[in-house]
Amino acid sequence: TAPNGKTRFLNRLFLDYVGDMMSDKKFIGDQVVGRLKEVMIAATDPDFWELALKKRIVIQMNNSDDARYVAFYRTHPVSAITHVAEVDFTEKNAEPKTALRGFPKLIRRGKEAGWFDKPQKLYHLKELVELAAPIRKRPGKPAIRVTAFKGMADLLKARYLDDLFRVKLKGR
Repeated sequence: TAPNGKTRFLNRLFLDYVGDMMSDKKFIGDQVVGRLKEVMIAATDPDFWELALKKRIVIQMNNSDDARYVAFYRTHPVSAITHVAEVDFTEKNAEPKTALRGFPKLIRRGKEAGWFDKPQKLYHLKELVELAAPIRKRPGKPAIRVTAFKGMADLLKARYLDDLFRVKLKGR
């Protein structure tokens, strides 16, 4: 049977509520703030840094959380978070061969690591903005090589990476 006016109205309300939660492409500005991570800190070597600069994208695993911003921890040569960019939209199930076109070193690395033929999540970025002062690795401390999520206030207060990655001890 054909849906009546009440059914169509309820369907429209449901689709407005769900929004793009089930879509592979999510516009970050349209997301509910409380459900969205604020800043993703992505470890970026020179090859992936070049990709971010030229194409304004970051590649992560397909199940990575959405975030309003990406902060770039550049592993080499600076060992510091140097830039941040607002995320325009994310795209799940993206094919790396399309995203990495023109970046043969990353294609080779993706094939060697086994992720090149698997769908990935792309973070499409707005302008990359250099921080007024880089957040450096403190001498003698280990480098950060994981993707992490932090608040923007924490990021802007930090002088060193271990300010962001402190381990809290029980009872203190």
